[in-house]
Amino acid sequence: MKGDDAQLHEQVSAALAAVPALRGLEILISVHEGVVTLSGCVRREDQKITAGQAAVQVGGTIVVANHLRQHGSSSPKPDSELAHSVARHLRRAATAARNLTARIEEGWVTLEGEAELFSMCTALEKQIRVLQGVRGVTNLVTVVPPELVNGIAEKVDTHAGGGELRTARSFGPPRESHHERQPDNLGKE
Repeated sequence: MKGDDAQLHEQVSAALAAVPALRGLEILISVHEGVVTLSGCVRREDQKITAGQAAVQVGGTIVVANHLRQHGSSSPKPDSELAHSVARHLRRAATAARNLTARIEEGWVTLEGEAELFSMCTALEKQIRVLQGVRGVTNLVTVVPPELVNGIAEKVDTHAGGGELRTARSFGPPRESHHERQPDNLGKE
């Protein structure tokens, strides 16, 4: 295991151990290039969900492939390659998005994080949806537009007549207000 993977393995292990509902369960953790795979058996379905949520919240986790099975369940394991395919797409999208993560449970992919544009959210979902082994996608990526920093100024202008306080946003070069402009013919007869 590479250094980053070994450190992530320890952090995920500690995160799972800190959850009271998961204590006493034998959950196997494997990590490869930010893809965390959980396997083993749990007593209840909520424990499987809790383990996946705890693992995806660990910094450095890109995707969680949740192969945990409930005792007595005969559901087949999803293809681990799916997790690596999803991780590749998330890495490519990371330049235009923040904190992208995914959880995979029996072929269902849940995407989370932030993107600057709605089109980025939908494009990522479309790319993931067509991957082999994907049964469905839940897209929880939120749109957080970049801050508008260039050319925006907030001005407070006192209206000459009544002393009103107004706020204006300017999206271009400053313009004269009608109070500052002097007529060209002032003082001329």
